[in-house]
Amino acid sequence: KAQEPILPCLPPNGSDDRIPRISKETLLAVLDGQYSDRISQQRIVDCRFDYEYDGGHIDGAVKSNNQLLFVNNLFDSPIDGRVILVFYCEYSVLRAPKMAQYVRSRDRTRNIEEYPNLTYPDVYVLDGGYSAFFPKYQDRCSPPYYITMKNKQHSRARRQGLERLRARR
Repeated sequence: KAQEPILPCLPPNGSDDRIPRISKETLLAVLDGQYSDRISQQRIVDCRFDYEYDGGHIDGAVKSNNQLLFVNNLFDSPIDGRVILVFYCEYSVLRAPKMAQYVRSRDRTRNIEEYPNLTYPDVYVLDGGYSAFFPKYQDRCSPPYYITMKNKQHSRARRQGLERLRARR
């Protein structure tokens, strides 16, 4: 039987990816250990481009903007116990939902014989992304800065990153 979500989720936002969204307050509660009695581990995944991550990210987040590499690592060495995966990008509109959906799709394929069971049933997207989290909780970001995707100093890296993103569609 499919497991119920551990984290409180926001109402569906009309996106077609069907990945549940969590609030920045819920993510903060996760970071503060308020769900440690129900989860073995959390993996917070920053799906932004390298320069955005390097300019500031949520404490404990891992950088991953390569779907295939991330998924291969995730399934080559599965994490024991109940694990939550929280994905975010600048606004959590494209890159994070796309990565989360890719993880869910690969998980479904790997567990086709065990439907509806999944290796990672608790996949979430941070509603509003880093742009919503940073202004309120910049003390929980390392370093405590915010480099936007459209930062002019990184226009070449942005263009290359967007080309890679489009190529994966």
